[in-house]
Amino acid sequence: MDVMLHMVHGHRQLSSTIKEKLYSQGQSAIVNRAYQTLQRPLNRGLYLLRLVGCPLEEEEINMEQEFLTQIMEFNEQISEITDLSELEAVANQISHILQEMVTSVQLAFRENRLEDAKIMLTKMIYFTNIEDKIKDTVIALGKHDI
Repeated sequence: MDVMLHMVHGHRQLSSTIKEKLYSQGQSAIVNRAYQTLQRPLNRGLYLLRLVGCPLEEEEINMEQEFLTQIMEFNEQISEITDLSELEAVANQISHILQEMVTSVQLAFRENRLEDAKIMLTKMIYFTNIEDKIKDTVIALGKHDI
């Protein structure tokens, strides 16, 4: 009989350990997703908008024609670049623009100007897409990093 009790007790401990391990893995995944969200300014801003009940809806923001023209020009410029140094210069320019936008978004949130934050975050989406296009172009040119 002692063997049976020992086996039942061992099974309970093992079952408990497996449940704890699965719970821990689930919690770890949640923490990792949260860290990824908070680490990137764009994701962090979009999350903050959702948190205050004012999520960004793509169809609600109408971008000025001048801004859209600027985005189109950057995209055309990148598609025509064949020299890595030119691409690096554009990448630096985009990085600088994004950093200024991050500062503007932070200020808008601090001053509770949520509509301004939405507009800046929408613009950041466009410029982040340009950054991705630059990375793809770097790979296409045979390099892996600028």
